[in-house]
Amino acid sequence: MDVDGRNSTIGYGASASGMTDFSRTDAERANPGHDTRQSFQGDGMRGRVLAIALTLATLIGALPVAGSLWVAWGSANRARTDMLDGAVHEMLARYNRMSTEIDQVFDDLSSLPLAEACEPVGLMRLRTAAYFSRGVREVAVIENGRILCTGAGKSDMPASLPLPDMSEGDVRIWYDRVPPDVRAPASDVARSTVIARNGFALFLDTEQIYDLVLTDPRTVLSMVSLTSRQVMGVRSRPERAMLSDMVDRFRTDPPPRSLRVGNRLIVAAPTADGAAMALAAQPIDVVLEAWRQQAVPLGLLGLTSGAIIFWLILTLARRGDTMGARIRRGLARGEFRVVYQPIVRLSDGACLGGEALVRWQQRDGTMISPDRFIPVAEAEGLIERLTDQIIEHVFADIGKFLAERPTVWIAINLSAPDVESDRVRGRLDRLRKTHGVAADQIVLEATERTLIDARRAQSSMRSFRDAGYRLTIDDFGTGYSSLAYLATLPVDGLKLDKTFVDSIGSGTPADDVMGHILSLAATLGLDVAAEGIEHGAQADYLIARGVTYGQGWLFARAMEAETFGAYVDGRMAVAGPPSRRRRA
Repeated sequence: MDVDGRNSTIGYGASASGMTDFSRTDAERANPGHDTRQSFQGDGMRGRVLAIALTLATLIGALPVAGSLWVAWGSANRARTDMLDGAVHEMLARYNRMSTEIDQVFDDLSSLPLAEACEPVGLMRLRTAAYFSRGVREVAVIENGRILCTGAGKSDMPASLPLPDMSEGDVRIWYDRVPPDVRAPASDVARSTVIARNGFALFLDTEQIYDLVLTDPRTVLSMVSLTSRQVMGVRSRPERAMLSDMVDRFRTDPPPRSLRVGNRLIVAAPTADGAAMALAAQPIDVVLEAWRQQAVPLGLLGLTSGAIIFWLILTLARRGDTMGARIRRGLARGEFRVVYQPIVRLSDGACLGGEALVRWQQRDGTMISPDRFIPVAEAEGLIERLTDQIIEHVFADIGKFLAERPTVWIAINLSAPDVESDRVRGRLDRLRKTHGVAADQIVLEATERTLIDARRAQSSMRSFRDAGYRLTIDDFGTGYSSLAYLATLPVDGLKLDKTFVDSIGSGTPADDVMGHILSLAATLGLDVAAEGIEHGAQADYLIARGVTYGQGWLFARAMEAETFGAYVDGRMAVAGPPSRRRRA
C-alpha cells in the first residue's frame, strides 16, 4: 500500500480478498490517534440503538446467575470453535493455492520430453519450476519407482520410492517422505508429500499448510484423505480413534460445523474437490478453562444492579456505532473525497499522470485512517460502493482536465470484487464517454493479493483490456503467488512495492528478488513503475535497471485536484501515453 509515496503494509489477516490501495493524509501521520474520537449524534438510527440498549440493560440486569453461567459457556465454546474454524479455513485456502500451483507446474512440465528431462536444459527447467513455485521444494524425474534426477542433477545411485500411499489414474501420492539428496538425519529434515504424474514427481512443502500461529500448543491440525483415511500431514498428530470416528461424521451433507468426540472439540471441513478434509481440534479442557475465566465476572454481573449495567451500555452506545455503520453513513453523506499523487517518467521527470487516493474526513473533522476503514469496508461488502464513489469523484474533479489533455492518464485502484465483476467497466465507460476521456487514459491498478486466483481474474481483466483500459499489478512482490503467474495475466505493467525500493543497494534478499522481477518484466514486455521513491540515488538505480515510471516524495506528495492539474501542466510529457508492449 502506497501512502503518498511511502509504504504501509497491512498483515495477512486484514483482508482475505486483497487490500485496495488508498492513502492517508499528512495530518493522520502526524496525529495517528486523532481518528479515535467519536461524537454522539442523536439521529434516528442511534436513537433506535439507544432504545435497544436500554431494553437489553433492563433484561440483563434481571438475569439470574445461572443464565450468566450459561452465557459464559456459550461464549467460551463459540470463541474456541471460531478459532478452530478460522484455522481450518486457512488450511483449506493454503491447500487450494498449493493445488493450483501443482497443476500449473505439471502443465508447464508437460512440454518437456522425459528423455531430455535429465539433460542440462531439462535440469534447468526442473530448477526453474521449483524456484518459481512457493509450495514445491524439488522437482524430480522418476522411472519405474526410481528417482533418475532432480533439479540438482542426475543421481549416480537412483533412489527408489516405495509403493505409493495412494494411486488414482496416472497420479501417485506418497506422504511424509524425506526429500531426495538429503544428507542430514531423517529426524532433522522437514518431510514432504510427493505427488507424481507422467514421469515427474513434485516434493511439496506441505508444512506451509499447517504453519499457523496458535495460542494453545495443544491444538491438533491435520489434513486427512477422505478416500484412504490416511493422514496426509500434521502439525500435531490426532489419535487414530478420533480420526476414524470423525471422518464418517463429517462426510454427512451438510457436515456439522463442530463436534465433540471424546474429550476433544473438533472442527473440520472438506476441500473443494472432496478428496480431503482439514481438521483442527482442541481438548475440551481448553473450553472449560475459558469458561472459568468468564464465569466469575459474568456471574457477578448478573447480580449487579440494573443501574450499573444501564450506565455501561449507555456509555458504549454514546461512543458510536460499529465502523461498518459509520462507513455506510460516510458513503451516504459524501464524506469520502479523492486526492492525487503525480507519477513521473524517471528518465526526464516528465509528469505523465497520477494516482487517485481516498481520504475520509467525518462531519466533526475527524480523519479516519484507511488502515482502519478499508479492511472493514472489504469485510462488510462496502468496498464496491467506495470504489464507485472514488470513480465518480475522479471524473468530477479532473474529467474535463483529462479530456483536454489526451496524453495525461490517471490510475484508479481496484479491489478483488471490482476486478471480478463488470460493474466497474460499465461505470467507467459511461463516465469517460460523458466527459470525453479516452479509455487508455485510465490505468486500473489491482494489488497482487487480489489476483492470487489468476485464472479466475483473467476473463474480467481481459474485458477491461478489450475495452481499451490499461491494467497494472500494484504492490508487486508482496503477495503469495508465484512470479510465474504473471505470464498468464493480460496486464500492461507492474508497480514495485516500496519494500524493494527501500532495499536498493542493501544486498538483502529483497534486492536480489527485485532483480528477478525486473528481468521477468523485461522478458514479458511489461512496463515497470516503482513507488515510494524518496532519494535521488534510488531513482538513479531504478533508471539504470530499466524502470520506466516512479512516484514518491522525491517528486511530489498527494494533492488536491486543482494543484495536481497545475503540477502536471508544469511538467507535461512531450510524448503521449505509452502504447502497450504486450497483448495478452
